[in-house]
Amino acid sequence: MEPILEIGTNDPSTFIDFFVPLAHNLEGSGGTVYQPVPVIDPTTREEVPPADHVLVSLPSTDDFSLVHSTMRDYIAGDPNRELTLENRTMVMNVTVKEGGFPDEEVLRSILFP
Repeated sequence: MEPILEIGTNDPSTFIDFFVPLAHNLEGSGGTVYQPVPVIDPTTREEVPPADHVLVSLPSTDDFSLVHSTMRDYIAGDPNRELTLENRTMVMNVTVKEGGFPDEEVLRSILFP
């Protein structure tokens, strides 16, 4: 089964700065970024809220390096940003932020034991 991660943020207003580059980085590897879209009653005039999480499917755990480098770049842009990762296939999760950002191998071992 291919790894599926759910990645969430504490800052939905800038989250697009993470998941669009991630989608571009995964383009050649066969990975995919899914942005859930909320269902809004068509009779109301509501603005669609910005995404606060995405699902990421990877062909294998070897492709996690692309996710890790995109996360590192996103978090480095603002020390208050946090990302929460959850391995949807094994129900493992971890929160990463500036100052406590683990290296790729450590994070991979937590998410994919």
